[in-house]
Amino acid sequence: MRLRLPEADALQRALLAAAALAWSVSFGLSFGIDVHNTYLIHGLHAADPRFLAADWLTTQTKDYHPVFSTLVRLLAEGGVARAGLIALNAACIGVAAFAIGDIARYVAPNAWLATALISLGLGVLTDTASVGLSSLFLSIALPATVAATLWVVAIAYFVRGRHVAAGVALAIGGLFHANFLVLGFPFFGLAILVTRPQFREWIRDGAALLGPSAVTLLFFLPMMLGAAAGPEADRAREIFQTVRSPHHYVPRTFAKEFIPFVGWVVAAAGVLALRRRRRDLPRHVATLFLSGVTLLTFATAFTTIVFNPTISQLYVFRLAPFVVLLAQVLVAAEVTSRLAPARALALALGFFATADMIPARRALGRSTIVRGLPGQEVKLYDWVRSTPRDALFLIPPVFQNFRLNAGRAIVVDWKSTPILPSELLEWYARLGAVAGDTAVRDEDAADSGYAAVSPARLDSVVERYSVDYVLFRRRTYRGAADRYTPVYSNRAFLVFATPKRMRGRARQLGNPTADSARADSARAARSTVPRRP
Repeated sequence: MRLRLPEADALQRALLAAAALAWSVSFGLSFGIDVHNTYLIHGLHAADPRFLAADWLTTQTKDYHPVFSTLVRLLAEGGVARAGLIALNAACIGVAAFAIGDIARYVAPNAWLATALISLGLGVLTDTASVGLSSLFLSIALPATVAATLWVVAIAYFVRGRHVAAGVALAIGGLFHANFLVLGFPFFGLAILVTRPQFREWIRDGAALLGPSAVTLLFFLPMMLGAAAGPEADRAREIFQTVRSPHHYVPRTFAKEFIPFVGWVVAAAGVLALRRRRRDLPRHVATLFLSGVTLLTFATAFTTIVFNPTISQLYVFRLAPFVVLLAQVLVAAEVTSRLAPARALALALGFFATADMIPARRALGRSTIVRGLPGQEVKLYDWVRSTPRDALFLIPPVFQNFRLNAGRAIVVDWKSTPILPSELLEWYARLGAVAGDTAVRDEDAADSGYAAVSPARLDSVVERYSVDYVLFRRRTYRGAADRYTPVYSNRAFLVFATPKRMRGRARQLGNPTADSARADSARAARSTVPRRP
């Protein structure tokens, strides 16, 4: 019986599937870190109203990623929020890899697999990141992860002339992240304008491509108008762009990131010039690439030479990783076109394996499902979860993993911001109270201000926000809470119960005075909290 070998295209698809799996792992598999503590809390609260019920950000601010939160709620109600979101991130990255393969098939039909593998390897080496801390993928699933994946899928459909499918992908991606929804109109609109010079074709294909997004825009319009209107809008936008997120919106803070971006643009422009001379220009890829470069040049000019806050707020730099991706595909195609097919594939396989190996090993080493969080954090969270579910904690502003992993409310942190102007100003007021500076300018200042809090200012913040527990890092603690009751300690953290918490404890225990409850708690904690010298 003869063993039938798979057809060449099926074998190539199988190789791409293996590369897609390796590519997804190379970004890491994590949960509960970084902005998960911002983007998951509304969905988890919807699944369990007791979760973070006392948290201001969770219960009193606008959820600006409602579709993603609905997905999180459904996963949480099914008891698979952690596993589901990890799987979602891996699946999105894998789907994007296949879409990149389809783009490569358009650019280099005779060497598409080699082109795709080199492009994926370059994506690993550059971490799919570009200017303004923009990136396609991270180690955690976010609203932007789903949107970015669907954009890559939309690009793959667009270059094939399948405008209806591309439009549906863009609209669904826009449902997950409004910034992608808004940027899709100029990015794809400019490209379709160039590829369809005939007015009738432009109207027909433009409607197919952007019509679904226009319908989706109606869903987000009230929130967008609310974020841009009102007497507080300008002040809130200034705080968000220049204090909270200059790394996204103020180019002078990330000027060095333009160097590799410009390098990729120049390299891709050179490839397009060569292919135009050879009369095999991949027109649809070229128009998307030039559309992105045009928009990014315009946005850079109006956030550097002249700073226009409205243009800055659009975060056009989110387009940069897509421009770099297209540039990498073009460069990879040019490399493979100069080699024999077998040699090109061997080179591509070797390059991808080498490029993917180190990032994958590093990412798995940092993965929270492989190594977990730091040990002292885990011990802290284990203890915090023993406190009442409605307890409110005061924490260092840059201690951003607390909400989700401890499951307890906090006054404020640096990372998690609302979007509506009145809510953002409340966030800034809370941050100023905690940092001791109503005009605090960066996260280091906020964190050092918290560490330097005086007993009187601590009392004021505790009373203002009705705080139950105060958390300090041991290495920066200066004694501000010595008059409070120590209730937990490990090598990295100290926790104190406030007078309000102890009065509540006294009432629960039926003690005649809060002082006796304070004394009992102090004796219980004495073995874990060393005396100060």
